[in-house]
Amino acid sequence: MKITHHIAWISLFLTYGFSFETLSTSTTAYFIIPADVISEEIHGPYGYIDDIYFCAFIANEIRKRAKDPTIIEENWEGEGDILELIEEVLGQEKELIEDNKELILNYTGCSELLGMLGG
Repeated sequence: MKITHHIAWISLFLTYGFSFETLSTSTTAYFIIPADVISEEIHGPYGYIDDIYFCAFIANEIRKRAKDPTIIEENWEGEGDILELIEEVLGQEKELIEDNKELILNYTGCSELLGMLGG
C-alpha cells in the first residue's frame, strides 16, 4: 500500500471519529481467512465472487460516508472507471452472491459496524 493510501485512511479516521480503517481491516481479513461464505477450496475460482462483491460493497460504503467522495477514485490504480465497476458488481448482487449478502456482512462483523454508523 502506498503512503498516500495510509495518509488517506488516517485522514478519514481523524475526520470522522470512527474508523474507516475498521471497514478496510475487516475486508482484508475476509480475504485472508481460508473459510469464507463462498469458499475457494470448495467452489474453485467461483469462490472469489463473494470477495469481489464484499470489496465493492465496502468501497461503496466508504465512498458514501467520506466527506470527499473522490477518495476511492483518487486511490484507484486499476484499469477503467472504479465507480462504474462498483456499480456493476453491486447491481448484479443476486446473480453473484444470491441471498448471501447478510451472511457475508455478519461473518465479517460489518453488519454490526455499519449499524452503529447508521446504515
